[in-house]
Amino acid sequence: MESPSLASRFFPKAAHTQWMRRPTASRCLCCGYKTLAMPEALELCQVCWWQDDGQDDRDADVVRRTVNGNLSLSEGRRNYKHYQAADPRFVAHVRTPRQEEL
Repeated sequence: MESPSLASRFFPKAAHTQWMRRPTASRCLCCGYKTLAMPEALELCQVCWWQDDGQDDRDADVVRRTVNGNLSLSEGRRNYKHYQAADPRFVAHVRTPRQEEL
């Protein structure tokens, strides 16, 4: 009988990793793409660089002066439409959305 290869001993088979797949993502409220693992968890959206602090449409015009600095969600959305980033300062950090994030 052959002994299992080194790779098969250390790397699980695909069937055993289903539980490790990323859950259905939440949409970023700034750019609208499904980039966040959990809403309101202060996660940074890699597509627009907005940090999800729980701000939503109810208070979109309010500048909270927290993790997103002097940006309101409304201003971040306008900036995303124009610069493809929540703030022009973040253009070098953002990426295009992946197919599964549309």
